[in-house]
Amino acid sequence: MRCRMARVNLGRSEAFIFGIQRKVFMKENAVEVRLPVLHNLSNAVEDFLEIKKLIKEAAAKDSSKDVRKVSSDIMARWQKE
Repeated sequence: MRCRMARVNLGRSEAFIFGIQRKVFMKENAVEVRLPVLHNLSNAVEDFLEIKKLIKEAAAKDSSKDVRKVSSDIMARWQKE
């Protein structure tokens, strides 16, 4: 049930979707909701550069061990690319 953000012809709707996903990731408490959103955000990192900062902060400071782990894994994947 994952929604993937399109990377083609970024416009207002994509920016709106990004904004909503960012808010959900930041404010939602349920890890089961946050992890899929985190994956979606990581797939859009080339389109929204602030995602890198968000993921770095999550890897360092998030209250969820699972979110910190997945964020760290995403960052490690960036280094391999």
